[in-house]
Order: sequence, then structure tokens, then C-alpha cells
Amino acid sequence: MRRSTNVCSDIKGGKDSNTVKANAKYRFEGGTVPHLSNTQAERIVSAVKDTFCSVHEKTDTKPKKVKTKAEAAPKPSPTWSSEADIFKRWAKANGSAADKAAVAHVTRVHGAFGGNGMVDVYTDWTGGMFGSHTPDGRLVVSAYQTWMPGTGSGLVTVYDADGEILANGNF
Repeated sequence: MRRSTNVCSDIKGGKDSNTVKANAKYRFEGGTVPHLSNTQAERIVSAVKDTFCSVHEKTDTKPKKVKTKAEAAPKPSPTWSSEADIFKRWAKANGSAADKAAVAHVTRVHGAFGGNGMVDVYTDWTGGMFGSHTPDGRLVVSAYQTWMPGTGSGLVTVYDADGEILANGNF
């Protein structure tokens, strides 16, 4: 979350796009993610801008009233978009009709940003690899490969609601 907050701060601070991308690349690489491509950094910036930063954008253009001390007290921060939400928003905006339908069943994504090259995508389907949703799982893999193209050494695995593997593939 801190990395996304910093990327959002760069965007809202008016830094040029090359600086924002370079800073995002620096923030998200290292440790178990030794290298990010410029394309991956650009997609991270786009995802953060379209989801994480939009949580804080003002939608009310009415003049603000002066707040009392009690009203001005800090409030809990909003719930941030999850990796699954970011993936779903991307699919909704960019995916084919089949991608949109398949990705709509994603319930959780783990490892998309700053992971170790292993991404787990969980869905609400059942039946495992030999069930009727294996083709749908392959669609989710394909959509993920388009959303986050990698070096080919990463592995995305799609699971059903019971934790059974539906499909996997390199990205």
C-alpha cells in the first residue's frame, strides 16, 4: 500500500510521466522481484492512477463549510482497491467480452504487484481442473498475461473456490 501511495503522490504532485514510471519501477523492484520492464512499470502506474488514486479524488464541487474541531478530527482512511479489483477494472475497460465474463469471477489476486513471480488468482468457480470451468480459468490466465506481460519466467495460477487448480501459465 505504501508503494501505491507514493506513486499516487508523484502523479498528484505533477511529476512528469517518465519520472513517475521510473520511481514506480524503483519502488516495486527488488527483493523477490529483481527486475521490472518499462512496460510493467507503466502498467503499474496506470493501475495505481485508475484505481488507488481515484479513491481520493474529489467528487463534490460545492464550497466547503468551516468545520468544527470535532468535524475536523482525522477519519479512518478509505478501503484501498485490491489487486483483484484492479485486475477486474482493467478487464472491464480493455478485455474482450469473454475476458470480462471470466475475470468477473475473480475473488482475490495475490502477488501481482511486487510478488516473487508467482501470482495466485482465486475465483468463485468450483470443480477443479477436471470440472466445467477449466476453459474459463484459461481465459483468466490469458487476460492476466495481457494485463501484466512479463519475461515468461513468472507463473500465474488460477484456483477455484475450493483451492483446486483450474489453469496456469507463464507470463
